[in-house]
Amino acid sequence: MSHIRIDVENLSFGYETGKKILKDITLHASEEESIGLIGANGVGKSTLLKLLVGLNLQYTCTVRVADIPVEKNTLTEIRSRIGYVFQDSDSQLFMNTAFEDITFAPRNYGLSEAEQMYPYALLVLENLEKIQSLDENKAADTLSMSCNPSSWFADNFVSFYEMRQNENIHYQIHSADCREIVERVRERMDDIGFVYVMKNQSSAFQYYVSRNYLDFIPLKETTVTVYHGGGCCRNENSAVELDFSDMKLIQRFPDEFSPDNYWNITDSNGRADAEAETVITTNNDYIMERILQFGNLVNISGGYLSGKPKREVSKGQLFPMSDARIVFGYVKRKSENLSHLADDFLNFLMNRLDLKVDI
Repeated sequence: MSHIRIDVENLSFGYETGKKILKDITLHASEEESIGLIGANGVGKSTLLKLLVGLNLQYTCTVRVADIPVEKNTLTEIRSRIGYVFQDSDSQLFMNTAFEDITFAPRNYGLSEAEQMYPYALLVLENLEKIQSLDENKAADTLSMSCNPSSWFADNFVSFYEMRQNENIHYQIHSADCREIVERVRERMDDIGFVYVMKNQSSAFQYYVSRNYLDFIPLKETTVTVYHGGGCCRNENSAVELDFSDMKLIQRFPDEFSPDNYWNITDSNGRADAEAETVITTNNDYIMERILQFGNLVNISGGYLSGKPKREVSKGQLFPMSDARIVFGYVKRKSENLSHLADDFLNFLMNRLDLKVDI
């Protein structure tokens, strides 16, 4: 298979204004090189490859393939030399048969059927042993999900895994804030994402989600809860009076009260929750439990839908804020059905919420 030269100079790109996924990327690949891109989910590997074939041209830099600049008027020539294979086969395959799909591009470039099929036949012969092994050892089903950090969600996932542990299923669970969850579902890194947003900001979140060609489906409302650590010296029968200017927090992820996460609570003096000082950020349940048992920090959360964390407040106090409501729900791609595994997990979760399966 022939190789081509690729040159990228100072590439910066983001799907949203002011938020870069790729920043100042420079890459030179000669005809003799084969290069692998390695990195965590969401760092921009697939995005970079999409830019090389011109699937998005809204970037600042110079990208050249075989010494041809990747521009709107050169895309036909660029795509006759290189191609992009989507991670999700549903995004890649669109013809009725595999033969029609494979020959679609060569046919559009005017190649005869013999010319089209010869290189593909060579590739099949070269990789016949691998293809046969794929048929013999069926790949495991995979369920990829993201969620706001939550003990309640973690408990339910473990229960779901235990129920299905004898099946050939692989799982990828990613904790993130609301913005990252939306990006991960949009970019097909996750099948489904679960979020907590304030009820008074759910309309704004719905609008943001719809702009990303996604749907947000609410599942349950719960009350914002303030967990005072055991060292806060509170009278158990005293009235709740929040003062964010003097409050030190332990929370489950950074910038939990930023506008990007659609949480906005005010204290009795009109101060926003963002004014409170977050001293510890952790999604480790043991650390959360110990700090809230004996420390002087405070956790503000959705009560994890079930009154949790019970052990975390065994020496602390629980103060519900009746005028502040949280909506728990999930994000999915618009006009697409969930994968069968994501649908199974969703139904399992909805049963735990005492909801009808057909909500």
